[in-house]
Amino acid sequence: MLFVEYAYPSAELRPFLYGYVQRTSEPDKPAIVEPVVGRAGSMLEFHFADPFNVPAYGIERLNLSVPITIIGPITARKVRIIIQGRVESLTVLFRPLGFFAHFGIPLASFAGTGIDGSGVLGAPILRLHEQLGNLALFADRVRALDAFFTQKIRRFGALHPAHRALQLLGSTSALRTLRNVSEEVGISTRQLERISLDLIGVTPKVFSRLSRFQKALRLRQTTDENWTWIAHAANYYDQTHMVREFREFAGDTPDRSIREVSSDHLISFMMSPAARHRLKNKYASAL
Repeated sequence: MLFVEYAYPSAELRPFLYGYVQRTSEPDKPAIVEPVVGRAGSMLEFHFADPFNVPAYGIERLNLSVPITIIGPITARKVRIIIQGRVESLTVLFRPLGFFAHFGIPLASFAGTGIDGSGVLGAPILRLHEQLGNLALFADRVRALDAFFTQKIRRFGALHPAHRALQLLGSTSALRTLRNVSEEVGISTRQLERISLDLIGVTPKVFSRLSRFQKALRLRQTTDENWTWIAHAANYYDQTHMVREFREFAGDTPDRSIREVSSDHLISFMMSPAARHRLKNKYASAL
């Protein structure tokens, strides 16, 4: 069983971060298996006790997480997380543009994988990890994270037009094409495709697909509507189209995939406050 604590970031950070999730487990409890499914945002994860095992599907070789891990956008279900032992993890959930906005590091090389964050982010992130490890309360850790990321984001310059274009593509409230959004913000589609790999780690087309997939997951978790309704609401062409996307991003059919994505799954925290409130009431779990 996982004990989960969640906090929103400060108001200044909310355009860039979904929030912070701390998950702890006790020794001698059954292992929890969590598939890593498609998502557009990145994560920065700190470990203070036992690591996760992150084996690839079909390969049972031990693959332990490191104390500080950057996980880029995920474009296919390739690995799963096995949580067992005395685990204490603290995860920063970035919105798609959030990681680049804070660190200015191109995300293309991080897509679909997790890498050692200490080597990429250097001494400041090592000091933050030590500071967080010395704090006992989640609330104190949240304040430390807010202070760290607020300082980072205040160095962030004016938004490039590509930022606005990607925000439009990521919104699934209406159907938008790459050409439409490029024309709306005044840049070429080729320029947007090139910049997108740096800003969010994937092409605009893949980003749009991942955003739509996440919306379908969110709707299934927070409503009682059937899959046909969800396919329409998430702007899929039809239910068959949605099933194909689920097989690519979650590795299975929608019904079987959703059973593996519990309310404690990290992707469940990448939601609006209203959706999170509905999820909390539906599952009545410790969110």
